[in-house]
Amino acid sequence: MAGAVELSSGLNPALAALESASARGMEAIGAAAADHARALAPNWEGLRESVSFVLGEDGLQVGSPLDIAAYAELGTGRLYSPGPEWLHNRAPGGRGRAGQEHWVFFDDRRGRFRVGTPQPPKPFLAPAMTDYREEYAALLARALAGAEEDQ
Repeated sequence: MAGAVELSSGLNPALAALESASARGMEAIGAAAADHARALAPNWEGLRESVSFVLGEDGLQVGSPLDIAAYAELGTGRLYSPGPEWLHNRAPGGRGRAGQEHWVFFDDRRGRFRVGTPQPPKPFLAPAMTDYREEYAALLARALAGAEEDQ
């Protein structure tokens, strides 16, 4: 078994270099995806500026902490569309008041009640993730090609 130990210990620097390059590639993809999402986002109440990315143990997440991000992406009321299965809607009310024609809500920013009306979806997150796949693959490939330099 001494050979297996030697092989394993010999792979450690290569695996570390690959892991580091992969993380760099995912960071580059996250930055590019967030830039694309900002460019596509409606200019509502700071929505564009709020788009960011996080790279963690759960993978890469691109999104916005603002509730209106879900309403912009998926629409509201009778115009609500659930979007792709992988898109996680974490907004209060979940489904953007699907099916409703009008509703009343309290606007914290303006300090008053308002009447909501159906808004069509204005997707910006899903297209930012799906329409640029080739660009993201190239970013990851470039980072992985640099893994040899990290050894």
